[in-house]
Amino acid sequence: MKLYHRTNHGSAILADGFRDAEGRWGMTRTYSGVWVSAVPFDLTEGAEGDDLLVLAGHSPTAFAPYSACETVKPSYSSCPTRPLAEKA
Repeated sequence: MKLYHRTNHGSAILADGFRDAEGRWGMTRTYSGVWVSAVPFDLTEGAEGDDLLVLAGHSPTAFAPYSACETVKPSYSSCPTRPLAEKA
């Protein structure tokens, strides 16, 4: 399974790892963690940044508890905590 994370801080993440963030990101609930999606998000979905990181090799069930699916957005997205995202 591949998941994607759009950012302006790709080099820093690759060097130092992810950092948990907190926000609503266009949703009604507040989330804390690292935002990842099943397809590469862009500005249309509210994802900013020129860097696209690909997280591969994780079981889909590992991210299931962090699912943040919406009927407005047809693709799967998740907000796992930093340690889980870094294992991908």
